[in-house]
This record gives sequence, C-alpha cells and structure tokens, in this order.
Amino acid sequence: MHPSSRTEPEPLVLADRLRLPSRRWWPSATAGLVALAVALGLLLPLVATAVTGRTGLPGVERRAAATFLGPAGCLVTQGCGPATTHGAQASSSAAGPAYGPGYRLAGADGGVFAFGNARYLGGMGGQGLTAPIVGLANTSDGEGYWEVSSDGGVFTYGDARYMGGMGGQRLSAPIVGIAATPDNHGYWLVSRDGGIFTYGTARYMGGMGGQRLSAPIVGIAATPDGTGYWLVSRDGGIFTYGTAHYYGGMGGQHLAYPIVGIAATSDGTGYWLVSSDGGIFTYGTARYYGGMGGHWLSSPIVGIAGSPDGNGYWLASADGGVFTYGDAGYWGAPGGFQLNRPVTAVAAGISPAFRQPHVEVGGRYGFDISWPQCSNQTLPPAHAFVVLGVTGGQAFTANPCLSSEWAWATGAAGASGVYVNLNGPDDLPSPRSASGPAGRCADGDLACAAYNYGANTVLDAFATAQHSGIAAPMWWLDVETENTWSDHTDVNALVIKGAIDELHKHRLLAGIYSTSLQYGEIAGDATFGVPVWVAGSPDLSSAASYCARGFNGGPVWMVQTMLDYDVNYLCTPDLAGQAFGVHPLPTAPAWTVQSAPAPVRATILANFRPPAPPAAAAGRPAPAARRGPVKPGSPSLKKAARAAD
Repeated sequence: MHPSSRTEPEPLVLADRLRLPSRRWWPSATAGLVALAVALGLLLPLVATAVTGRTGLPGVERRAAATFLGPAGCLVTQGCGPATTHGAQASSSAAGPAYGPGYRLAGADGGVFAFGNARYLGGMGGQGLTAPIVGLANTSDGEGYWEVSSDGGVFTYGDARYMGGMGGQRLSAPIVGIAATPDNHGYWLVSRDGGIFTYGTARYMGGMGGQRLSAPIVGIAATPDGTGYWLVSRDGGIFTYGTAHYYGGMGGQHLAYPIVGIAATSDGTGYWLVSSDGGIFTYGTARYYGGMGGHWLSSPIVGIAGSPDGNGYWLASADGGVFTYGDAGYWGAPGGFQLNRPVTAVAAGISPAFRQPHVEVGGRYGFDISWPQCSNQTLPPAHAFVVLGVTGGQAFTANPCLSSEWAWATGAAGASGVYVNLNGPDDLPSPRSASGPAGRCADGDLACAAYNYGANTVLDAFATAQHSGIAAPMWWLDVETENTWSDHTDVNALVIKGAIDELHKHRLLAGIYSTSLQYGEIAGDATFGVPVWVAGSPDLSSAASYCARGFNGGPVWMVQTMLDYDVNYLCTPDLAGQAFGVHPLPTAPAWTVQSAPAPVRATILANFRPPAPPAAAAGRPAPAARRGPVKPGSPSLKKAARAAD
C-alpha cells in the first residue's frame, strides 16, 4: 500500500496550523475517479449484508443482515422493507415477465422482514398487540401475506384479503399457526389443542379439537391444491385431513428436542419436520438436504419453509437467523440485532421479480471490534458491517489477532472497514517523527514532527494491514482523550492532519472517530471536513439523534452506541459503499415462465395471469391503487386500533 515514489513537501512551521484549510479534505484524484466510475456505470454497488445464514454444508456458515428501506431511524425491529427488492419491477420482454423466490420472517411484535423477491408490504411492528404474532402465510402470488396472533387476530397486507378471525372471541387454546388456500380467498387457523378455524374458501376437513393429545399442536401445512392439510404436534405426531396423506412422523419416538414446524413439498407428496435444535425429519418424497441438529445454535429454530420447487428449505431461528439448504437461496436475515421480540414464523414462495441493480448495505447496524475481543471465544453473531481495529490501542502497535478477526469479519459481514488508533508522541521530536512526508525535522520544529508522526502512524498501520491481507476504501482515525496527546491543540491538530493527508495520498477516504467534547479538547477548533463517527449514544433508539452531533466540520456517517460489542448505527446507509469493503451476497434469481424449473413453472402458471396484449389494454383505465395493508373498517384493522389504544 506504499507508493513507489512521493514528493516531499516543504517543512511545516507551527503557524501553518492557523491556516489549516476548512474545505473538505477529499483528494481531487479520488473525486475524479469516482465521477468517472459513475459515468461508466462501474461504481461499486452499495453493500449487501450479513447475518446468520447457513450454506447447508455442515460446519460452513454464511451470515448476513437484513436489508431495510424506510425512514432514517427506522429500527430493525420495525421490519422496514428490504433493499434487495428495491428497484423497478423486472420489465417484460419477448419471453414475458419474470418471477423469483423470496422469503419473509415475522416477529412476535408483528414486524415483517422480507428478502429476495419477497417485498415488504407492512407489519404490526411498533403498533402494539394484545397477543404475539405466531404465524405467517404468503398469498400464492407472493404479493400479500397474513399474520395471525395467538388470540386469533388476523392482519392482512398487500393482496391478502381479510376473511375473518378469532380476535376478541374466547378460545380454549391459543392459535399456533395459519395456512392459506391456493386461490388466496381463504385460510385455516389451528390452535394448540388441534382446533381448526376456517375462513373464506378454506374448507373444514377435521381437527383434533376436543380430543386427547399426547403433545400440543405446533404447526399446520396445506396441500398445494388446498384440499387437505397436515397438523404436527410437539412430539412429532402427524394428523392428516382431506387429501393430505400420512407419510410418517415422530410420534411415540424419542426426540432430543421438540418439533416446532412442518413444511410440505411443492407437489404435496411429502413433508419436512424441524425440531428446535434444527434437526430435520423427512417423509414421503421430501429429501434431506442438511440441518442444524448437532450444531451449536445461539437461539432455537422456530420454523421451516420449503423452496418453491421442493428441492430445498429455509430454517428460521428466534434471533432472526436464516439457514438455507438445497436450492433455497440465502438473501439476508435480521438476526443478531437486538430484536424487540423474537422471530416466530417464516414463509416462502414465488413473487414477481424485481431488478436488483444495487447490492446495498444489509441494514443500519454493525459492530466494531479490535484487540480487546482477542480473548473472546465467540464474536457477535450477526451484523451488516464490521469496523475492525488494525492497531492495538495506540499508534505504532498491532492488533494481535488482526488476521483471525478480519477473517471473521469478511466471512460474517456484508461490509468491512478499519480504524487506527491515533495519538500524539510522548516527546517531540521522536524517532517516529524525525522524518516523513514533511521532511527531516529540525530540532524544535514541533509542527514538522507532529505532522510526520501522524503520517507515519498511518504508514505503520498500512504495513500491519497489508501483512494480514487487509484492504478497505476508508480508514477511521480513533481520536480519544484516553490516549496520549500534547497539551497544545495546534500540535495535536497537525498529528491528525498528517494522518488524514497520508490516507488521501493513498487515495483512501479518512474519517474521525471521537465525540465533539473529546475532539475539542484534543484538536480545538481544527476543521478538516472529513466524515465523523460519533460515540456516546446510550442505545439504538437514541442513535439517530446523534447523527446531528458532528465536529471538525464534517457530516456524521456513523454513531457508536454503548451496548455490548459497540453496536453502531449508520446515519446514511447510501454512503456505506464508500466506507466499507464489499462482500456482496448473491441476489435472488428471476425466471420467465419458459426458464423456470418445472415445479415453479406450474406455480407461476397457476397463480399469475399473463399480461394483456398491448392492443387490448389500450384505452383501459388504470386499476385503482391498493389501500394499505388492511381494509378500512375490517375487523383486523379494528383489532389493531384496539391494540394500539
């Protein structure tokens, strides 16, 4: 990372501090390159993601964080929509419109998290509920979904229609699941005692209500044609109704962990059961592609959803982790970010595909770690980005576990950045400041020595990072009063300026980590105009307010909280691609009817109407816009209003 040659500037004098430029110290060369890249369409996309996701290979884990749209300050627990589905809908071509897979997770508070081609269409997160959400079901066209709470309240979004629910009525046992009919006009609710409640076109074909159960019911799955359904109990017992066939179960057999979910194959000739430890049990034509049984989990598995063609499945854990097997793709998850309430349900299916031209940062939240975490046996489980300390707490030191932490960071996050501890020398001049970019310093030339010390700190950190194979587009300078600084703010400002200039010389962006108070004590009113990473927010809910607490004349890009592992909040996610190295996740596939796998093709033909020919469509009025997630006046909206009150 060292240049092959450089021009030595004239030695500085202390008075130069009084003329520190107030303009932003962005190198003109970098600006020109960025402009050129934009013009050519080559600018690195904003990053995607990273939070718990498994590849399906034993011992191989890929983690990624949920990607969210929404207002600044929108918390992860409120289920803001995913960036992976942001963009124009895939345009029709001669081959026709495109469709693709996606999945959604629901939290107990009603927050909904959508990934792949599944879109976020609304949720109850942050609105208040009288009972937790326990189930989630997609419409067959993927453009809507239902949430159900344990008291039987039903909440509808997109093209999902409200057909009724048990909210406000007496139940002998709480509701534990929901399954939808393929025509989108009905659904079944199942209670813990096996009672079945039908709405719309969903037919009652039997249930276990009023009968003795050796273990409570925990899930329901419908046949693809809606003419039958399976119930599964906590001990793995299977109960079949209508045309649903019995292919086997775990009832009467020893289970190390309870069954928590069931998913049917795309053709209805088999099903998977999943236990809370991630163990997978297959029946009929359902194939085993892997599971988490026998592996360590930070949180129990809560549900399973089959891939659209029946050749894979997703598992979801209570902390928002997503584990993928077979051809089930991993496109993000909300795991590891202090969710208000745990995830309780997962649903998957086919939706109209959306172009994903930008792979964006997987959320607003990430961690910073360094040498203090070297002794930790476990690191944060899930995050959108990591900022890793290259130094060991002071200038000219090294993080002793830098290589292993970088390997973890790049394998577990969608984006990785670095920071370096900066401080003044104990004595000026010192061997580390006697020569450098400002030249060879004369005795007593504090300005020259201070500038060289800051620049040489960065050069030393470059060498440390290069040895570990680390590269990042932006380096943060950690400026704290806990480190050694001169009593003269002018001298300290020149140390900082030397470090910033050295980063810019290498065509890297520079930012400063500090607080306005500490920065003022160290550097006075020195203005460099570089981005700010401000510390001090007591929690995530307060983080957004710290985005206005800048210093040095620069914008606040990131806020550090006082939570464990220093959870950080991105004030401006759109700039994250400049701040972090990119480790993008694959985007969800999109298929035309002709190119889709056979089972998916059947689903598309059954659930999506082909677009009308242009001539037939000419002159027709535009369809009315949909009115929100729940129809005004519907029982579910009234229930939500009562819950909010």
